[in-house]
Amino acid sequence: MARDILSVVIGLERIHCFDEGDSAGTAEPYLWPVFFKIDGETVTLTESLKLSGTATVIGTYGNHGNLGNTDVDEGDDLTIPESLGSWHTTLKPISSQSVLRADAAGVAGVVAVLMEEDNVSDSGAVAGYNALVAAIQSGLDKFIETFVPIVKEDVDKEAIKKAAEKAIEDAIKSNQSFFENLWSFLDKDDQIGSEVFSFGHDDLAKGDVINFDKRWENEGDWQIFGATVGAQLRKHPRFLADLTGDRRSDIVGFGDAGVWVALSNGNGAFQAPQFVVANFGYDAGVWRVERHPRFLADLTGDRRSGIVGFPEIEVKKAKRIRLTGDRRSDIVGFGDAGVWIAFSNGNGTFQAPQFVVANFGYDDDAGRWRVERHPRFLADLTGDGRADIVGFENAGVRVALNNGNGTFQAPQLVVANFGYDAGGWRVERHPRFLADLTGDGCADIVGFGNAGVHVALNNGNGTFQARQLAVADFGYDAGGWRVERHPRFLADLTGDGRADIVGFADDGVWVALNNGNGTFQAPQLVVTNFGYVAGGWRVENHPRFLADLTGDGRADIVGFGDDGVWVALNNGNGTFQEPQFVVANFGYNAGGWRGE
Repeated sequence: MARDILSVVIGLERIHCFDEGDSAGTAEPYLWPVFFKIDGETVTLTESLKLSGTATVIGTYGNHGNLGNTDVDEGDDLTIPESLGSWHTTLKPISSQSVLRADAAGVAGVVAVLMEEDNVSDSGAVAGYNALVAAIQSGLDKFIETFVPIVKEDVDKEAIKKAAEKAIEDAIKSNQSFFENLWSFLDKDDQIGSEVFSFGHDDLAKGDVINFDKRWENEGDWQIFGATVGAQLRKHPRFLADLTGDRRSDIVGFGDAGVWVALSNGNGAFQAPQFVVANFGYDAGVWRVERHPRFLADLTGDRRSGIVGFPEIEVKKAKRIRLTGDRRSDIVGFGDAGVWIAFSNGNGTFQAPQFVVANFGYDDDAGRWRVERHPRFLADLTGDGRADIVGFENAGVRVALNNGNGTFQAPQLVVANFGYDAGGWRVERHPRFLADLTGDGCADIVGFGNAGVHVALNNGNGTFQARQLAVADFGYDAGGWRVERHPRFLADLTGDGRADIVGFADDGVWVALNNGNGTFQAPQLVVTNFGYVAGGWRVENHPRFLADLTGDGRADIVGFGDDGVWVALNNGNGTFQEPQFVVANFGYNAGGWRGE
């Protein structure tokens, strides 16, 4: 079978101490994690069905005290910092040059070695960790040279997993003389235990959270806990946008052969899908979601959305937004060195790209921004109709205000929260948005945290008020909402110009209406469909959106199901009519559209 590219997160989450086992008193544990994968990014399957290439091995840091607690007693729980114990990567199928195989399943995982500090120097601990990383790299590369996958595809996963685990164990043993000097002599640092956790492509492709743990009754009694989850990258993006200027959202889908459109009838139903462009597709032009973002935006000021594509973009996350207030959408790209802009000429063409901000980029000098850690947005923060740059970095929220001519002021840190370190916000757990909550035309910050929905209202000048908990629901802990199961949105449901909260839960669609001041009414279940259990809707297969389909200024629900497109029209008060089936296309089965 042909496998799909996965987005994978592996996290070591916590360690529990049942018995510190240190005769001198409290224990001082530290952790050596090493992440690895063998996949199509660096490995291929040759004509003779042998693997060729190198493994990907990633170390974080292995110094003393990296768990943040050097005074551990019986019964203590240690939270593992995500900068130490978390890895977000992609897992690509291993492509085959043989006619006997379409591809081979890869594997990803983590080696966890729990240590207890005694008398080894800090530099010695770091040297030991670096040697472990190098040993694992060497062992996995040797495995790749000698391993031949079995032809039967259903045993690929287990064969590669077992071989990888053995290779890692052998790699550690091959450096035993070094590690004996580190942890085997009297009163040197002790090895509490080690474990290899590995996960096959096909298990990760199911999209379920996989919990794992290991208990060591050595140098005391300790247990480590973690989890991993995989999600398919989308193959066929689908959008809702006004294509005719009638203020009604039409359906646009990027399929294998190109672009398909179903125009809105204005009553929640759509015309038959039409093939409109033999490009921008998976086969037509070889467009890929992981490289080639595609969007719909008004490029000419005629109120009709045109298609903009970005081929061969790997590190630039492109968006279209109005930067000059001329009602024409310009291109903004977040590249290696920072932010690039191409202004619209008003006729669907663009001026030469200009470099405008040496920040918000991938390179060290441009802030080291990462897609898997640092969401970036464009939103009007001052009410002047021009988009400003908003980025959620490690330290919090950074803003670069628009000067009105496509240039930006120097980035400023405006909120010391909602960040990777500042508040512990995570892309895979905590969605963040910019939305106008008060109707003043200035975007406010909305974050779905562990405890619920947090809001920071805009002061109107690009700064924000202190963060407030607005709803004790829709959160990771408050309600058990999960990114991989439960999409959440901000959309105006009542036509008052203020964004309401909409969440797709297990049992259906929940809504919390906006009070107009940054607070919300209690959540209400409004549709017993479009949910993980209610209807069997899946994030990886069934996109769901909020969009105005009737031109009344109130967002309706649109869902792309197995059999096609379903719509629930808005009643105007935050409730919805019964879902109706409107298009027998654009679905997982109807048309073969994929959410990966």
